[in-house]
Amino acid sequence: MKKYSLFILVLLSLSLSSSLLGSDSVSKQLKRADSIRSSDTKEFWIIINELKNKELGSKYNKDFLLYLEGYGLGFSGHFDKAIKILEGLNDESVDKTLRYRAGISIVNSLIVPKKYTEALEALENTLVLSEEIDDTDIRNGGYIMAAITYNQVGQYELGLYFSDKLLSEGVVGREKCFSGQLKLEALHKLKKSLDDTPLADEIIKHCIDLNEFVVVGFIRTYLAKQLLENGQYDQSKLLLEQTLELAKNSRYPRLISEYYSLLAVTYWNLNELDLARQFASQALALDQTSRYADPAIQANRVLYQVNKSEGNYSEALEFHEEFLSAHKASMDDLATKQLAFQVVKQQTLEKNKQIQLLNKQNEVLKLEQDLAKKEAANNRLIVLLLVFILASGAFWSYRVKRNQVKLKHQSETDLLTGVCSRHHFYSLSRQNLEYASNNNQEVSFILFDMDNFKSVNDSYGHLVGDWVLKKAIEASRPCWRQNDIAGRLGGEEFAIMLPACSLNKATEIAENCRKAIQSIDTTESGHKFSISASFGITNSKVSGYQLRDLIADADRIMYQAKAAGKNQTLKVTQKG
Repeated sequence: MKKYSLFILVLLSLSLSSSLLGSDSVSKQLKRADSIRSSDTKEFWIIINELKNKELGSKYNKDFLLYLEGYGLGFSGHFDKAIKILEGLNDESVDKTLRYRAGISIVNSLIVPKKYTEALEALENTLVLSEEIDDTDIRNGGYIMAAITYNQVGQYELGLYFSDKLLSEGVVGREKCFSGQLKLEALHKLKKSLDDTPLADEIIKHCIDLNEFVVVGFIRTYLAKQLLENGQYDQSKLLLEQTLELAKNSRYPRLISEYYSLLAVTYWNLNELDLARQFASQALALDQTSRYADPAIQANRVLYQVNKSEGNYSEALEFHEEFLSAHKASMDDLATKQLAFQVVKQQTLEKNKQIQLLNKQNEVLKLEQDLAKKEAANNRLIVLLLVFILASGAFWSYRVKRNQVKLKHQSETDLLTGVCSRHHFYSLSRQNLEYASNNNQEVSFILFDMDNFKSVNDSYGHLVGDWVLKKAIEASRPCWRQNDIAGRLGGEEFAIMLPACSLNKATEIAENCRKAIQSIDTTESGHKFSISASFGITNSKVSGYQLRDLIADADRIMYQAKAAGKNQTLKVTQKG
C-alpha cells in the first residue's frame, strides 16, 4: 500500500507546480520545499522544521507551510495525520489554489488505505474548485487524481472522461504518459477494443522515451488480457514472453506478479501445464501480502485447474478454496467500492436537492414579506407555494427511499439470472442452517455446474454463454420449492439450500432440474448445441450444519458426476 501511495504522489508531484511566493527569505524556503517535496524528502523536512520555528508573516505563508507539512506526512504514509492538517485548509479564507492542492492530497491519503466513501466525497468537493484554478498544471493534477480515483473504485466511465479530458488538452511529458495509461486501463475495463485506436502504441513509445517502464508494463498487461479474452493465446504468449525481462527489470512486484499470472493463464489455455504451474506458483510466491489481488486469484485458479486435470484432487481442492476465498474477497471489495460511489452520488443528489429546497424556502419567505403588504386575498399564493414545497420534499424523500431499496436489491441479487448473489446466498443459508440446527431439522443442499460451459463461451461468445446461464435458471426454477434458496456462487456454478428436506427429496428435485436444463432448445440463441449440468447433493445428516462442509461434500460428489460422464445427478452417501 505504501509503495502505491508513493507511486501516486510522485505522479501528482509532476503536475502540481508551486505558486509565485515573493522574494523574502521565508517565501524562498517555501518555494524550495515545494519544488523538492517528492524528490528530496530529507532536505524537505529540514526546511519544514526550520520554518515551523520562524515568524512566517502573511497568512498565505502560514497556510502554505501547513499544506507542505500535510503533503509530506501523506507522502511518508502517515495518512491520518496528513488529513487532520490538510482539512484545516478547507476554509473560505484560504487561497483557493492551496485549498485545491490540499484537497487532492486528502483524496490520495484516503484512497490508498481504501477509505472509498470519504475519498469520493473529498474528490467531489475538490473538483468543484477546478474551474477556478488558473494554473493549468495544478488543475490537471486534480484531473489526474480524479482519473486514478474513479478507476480505483471501478467507475471506469468517469476515469475515461477525466483521462480523455487531460489528453484532449494536449498534456505532454509524464502527464501524457500517465493520462494515456489511465485511459487505456479504463478502456480495457470497459471491454473496449484497444486495437481500434493507435493510442496504445503511441503511449507505450512515449513512456519508453521517458523511461517509465512500470507504466509501459501495465499497459502491456491490458493488451495481454484482451488477447486472452479473445482466445488469442499464441499472441498473448508472444507478447508476454518478449517483454517479461523488461517487466522483471522494473523490480515492481505487482507488475511482475501480473505478468506471471497472465503467463500461467496463457500456458494453461495452450495446454502447457508445467509452465502454467511454474508461473502460477511464482506469482503467488512473489507477493504474499496481495493474496486477494487479481494475480493471486488467477494463479490459484490455474493451479486448481492444473492439479484437477492431473487427478491431484486434494491439491486441486486446496487451490480451489484459495481461489474462491480470494475471488469472494475481491468481489466484496468491488461491492464496497460500488456502494461507496452510490452513497456519495446519492448524498450529492440529496445535497443538491436540499440546496434547491432551501433556495425555494428563501424565495417563499421573500414572497411572504412582499405579499404581507398586499391584499389579504393574495395570501392564497403563499399557501400554494408551501404545499408545493412540502410535496417536493415528500416526493424527493420517496425517491431517495426507493433508490435505497433498489440498491439493496441489486446488492442481494445476481443481475443476470435473478437468483441470490453469492454474498446474500451465504448469509441466508447460514441463518437457515442455524435455525435448523437449533430445531433438529433436516436440511439438504444441491450444488450444480454447467457442463462444457467454457467451450460454449469459446465457440459462440460470452453473450450466448450468458443466455445459457439465464435459461438454465429459468428452466430449473419451477423444479424447486417456494421456500428453497438458490444462488449463483460464481461463473457457471449454482447452489440450492433446501430447508426441511430429505436427501431423497432433494435428489428428486435435482434430477428434475437436470432434465429441465437438458431439454432447453438453444435455437433462440442463434446456434444449435446441447446444454447439460452435473449435480451433487448432500444434507445435514451426512455433512452437518456448517455451510462450508455442505459445499465441500456437494462439490466433491458433483465432480464425481462430471468425471462419470457429466449430465448426471449424484448424492453423497458418506462424509468425504
